[in-house]
Amino acid sequence: MAAEHLANRENWQKEARISGDDNEIRWLSWATEYLNKQYPGEYEVKKPEGIRYDKNEKYKFYLDCQITNRSTGITALVENKKQEDKGNAQERACKFYPGTGNCDRVKEEHITGEYAVFLVFSGSMVSKLKYITEIKTTFAKHPKVFLLDDGSEDKKIAFIEECIIPQLNGIPDAN
Repeated sequence: MAAEHLANRENWQKEARISGDDNEIRWLSWATEYLNKQYPGEYEVKKPEGIRYDKNEKYKFYLDCQITNRSTGITALVENKKQEDKGNAQERACKFYPGTGNCDRVKEEHITGEYAVFLVFSGSMVSKLKYITEIKTTFAKHPKVFLLDDGSEDKKIAFIEECIIPQLNGIPDAN
């Protein structure tokens, strides 16, 4: 395919990137607002700095949200993958599966609980059986994977209260 054909074709990846970036900003804003209201001064929420793939490597990977308990120093990192009708968010999330080098690097850079990275999937993919099946199968042994409807305030609160807060407070996972 010639360069002009590539330049003029529909670019769903660019649209997906814009939507994903917007989702990251909204998630970070929501988590900050919620935790500051419910637990004033207890938790710091921010966009984390990049983590080098290897201590001597110049390339980095970036997660979406870092929540740190100011008392315990324990951090939870969240990777939020939003996808509509096209894409491979579930495949890209595999780099944060427990036991991978990336999760090991997160644990080297941060004081975490048992789970270094929590995976959150959202967008229309969480209502499509194909993606739900693939996510549940792929991440069957990673209990910290969540499918959240974009508009579900209750599910976001449950995720924070039942998964993030206990880990930040040093409470071992019951799963």
